[in-house]
Amino acid sequence: QLLHWSPTFGSLKFFHDDQHGYCANKLSGELPTSLSKLQMLEYLNLSRNTFDGYISKQLDHMLNLDTIDVSHNKLSGEIPKSLEKLQHIQVIDLSFNQFEGEVPCGGKFANLSAESFLGTMHYVKLPNSMS
Repeated sequence: QLLHWSPTFGSLKFFHDDQHGYCANKLSGELPTSLSKLQMLEYLNLSRNTFDGYISKQLDHMLNLDTIDVSHNKLSGEIPKSLEKLQHIQVIDLSFNQFEGEVPCGGKFANLSAESFLGTMHYVKLPNSMS
């Protein structure tokens, strides 16, 4: 079961197997808020599962995060503005979910293309710079 966390995960850098991450594993449920405790994590790929619920505002505690890919899930709610604080982030893929509201426009979000939000455009309002 994926959702058992322990303090020893605090130094984990890559949350994936050798090739694909935890994508396409039929994982479901809400994303655990305890993900934010993985402060040394650099690569988070939970795409192509059936996660639902919200993205935790506390993910901004993952200071070393380089990549977030939660595409092709059933996530909803607003995209947390706190994700703008992620300084090392290079890739954000939130596509094919059910997010709603305005997409943050600061930080890395200022340079994202609309491709990061494919399949969610009926639900979210993209900043003019992404249109």
